[in-house]
Amino acid sequence: PIMLQNFLNAFVNIIDTVMIGKLGTVELAAVGLGNQLFFLLNLILYGIASGSMVFTAQFWGKKDLKGLQKTLGISMSAAVCFSIIFTVCCIRMPGEILSLYTKDEAVIQTGVRYLSISAWCFIPFAVNFILMITLRSIEKVRIAVAATSVSLVVNMTLNAVLIFGLFGAPALGVRGAAIATVAARFVEL
Repeated sequence: PIMLQNFLNAFVNIIDTVMIGKLGTVELAAVGLGNQLFFLLNLILYGIASGSMVFTAQFWGKKDLKGLQKTLGISMSAAVCFSIIFTVCCIRMPGEILSLYTKDEAVIQTGVRYLSISAWCFIPFAVNFILMITLRSIEKVRIAVAATSVSLVVNMTLNAVLIFGLFGAPALGVRGAAIATVAARFVEL
């Protein structure tokens, strides 16, 4: 179940890239760059969560709920702080951040449209990430798998509707992918 949950979690962002690939190379490159920042945040969160998971599992084994709560609080605080920094930077200066990766103006402009919206999912993703790791540590993996599965379905459905304008919705392209990702992460949380 842990491997399945990791796969599903990564697949939520991969879906954006696959569906956007149908729009063109500029859009694909822009979403790929936007997801690079998400990947960087994910690495930081994984480091925080991995460290706390060791303590959480030990406290769970000893039935020390106070220690478990304290560990959860510390790791959650660190994760939220990093996600706030990422969110603020990506919303306030997405063009400057993306220009570190490429000099292609078309990719940067399209990436700004994606990143300035998708950055709003960083905070709920961080909270969710820490909660999911904690659930794994206390042997409640099925809850994490279920939440991530629902998130994947929401993301795929909203991507199809918002990117391509299905069912009378406006075709929003990369902005639609970003909105779908944010909605999926909030639903997951």
